[in-house]
Amino acid sequence: MSANVYYDDRSGQVYTETSALVTSMVPAWVSSRPGSKHHLEKYRHKWPGAPSLLDMSFRCLAWNGFDMDSLEYLDWLLGEKFYTWLKNKNLVSFKDWLAFREAYPNSKVIDRDFSLYIFSAGRQDFSRDLPLLTKHLKSLPQTSLTYLCLQNLSFSATDLMRLTAMPNIAVLILQQNSLMTMGKNHNNGIHDHFMGSWRRAISEKNSFSKLGVMAFRGFHTGLSATFSCFSVFPKLRLCNFEPGHVNQGFDRSEAQHQSLGDWERLPRLRVSVNYGDNGLYETQYNTSAWYIRIHPPTQASLGSTKRARDEPDTTTDPGQKPKKRNIKSGKQKSIGDMLGGFIM
Repeated sequence: MSANVYYDDRSGQVYTETSALVTSMVPAWVSSRPGSKHHLEKYRHKWPGAPSLLDMSFRCLAWNGFDMDSLEYLDWLLGEKFYTWLKNKNLVSFKDWLAFREAYPNSKVIDRDFSLYIFSAGRQDFSRDLPLLTKHLKSLPQTSLTYLCLQNLSFSATDLMRLTAMPNIAVLILQQNSLMTMGKNHNNGIHDHFMGSWRRAISEKNSFSKLGVMAFRGFHTGLSATFSCFSVFPKLRLCNFEPGHVNQGFDRSEAQHQSLGDWERLPRLRVSVNYGDNGLYETQYNTSAWYIRIHPPTQASLGSTKRARDEPDTTTDPGQKPKKRNIKSGKQKSIGDMLGGFIM
């Protein structure tokens, strides 16, 4: 494809002419005969370019863009092929998926949910794509929930602050790049003090209001500082935590006596199976643990909330002091029981 620029002396405008070399697919059928020679519609072009006229039309349609209005006049027989073609080439965006769902609501071919996989080469690409990803998530309906998985990326403190602008996240998986876990000083600004700042930012923006499951792995933060930050998530129920450094305050011998607020550590798995590339799993130290949130006791379980009032002085002896009403031992509740305790 080449572009030529022309200048018009009369109007003073600059014109750009783009041309592309077009070759016929018919000569390839003579030298190469894939498929059956009795069914010419099954023949495919094996050289570079579109393998068939239908594929060429799909490329043109995808390149020029389409919307709900254009799909309204497209028969489902072609619409199904077009959607399958886009899906096989990993070209289905959220806007495209939503247009197909609205155009063909009764289709069993179109996915019921939308998944987007982005593979970044490093932290620079991730920081560049994060604002665009946030923009796409903000365009989702308020009733939709999002599963966001960001793994093996070199997160910085700025990146985590930008995540607070993403709405409707139900499941959030954050895993720091393994190269950032080689030493104690490699934290990219994410440490215990930052977790307090992140907590304040989340509380002020009311972020992660729908977050129910979270994984926080590979960061140089302590257990207490991390769960102190997670306590502001109103709907968070399940959390996976793995420190970035093996000596980062994760002593298993003291784990049973360490207070974690309203979180309880689940039993350690006896058998686990990882199927796939070993490089994708950081299991050298096996310090990852799952925690489940303990629901605070209900009002009914707390019993009566009436305060004990001083009984009026009914004694006749002027030298005797008035007696106060005592609370029964079974009715006594501590503040910790009312708010929930951190147990491991």
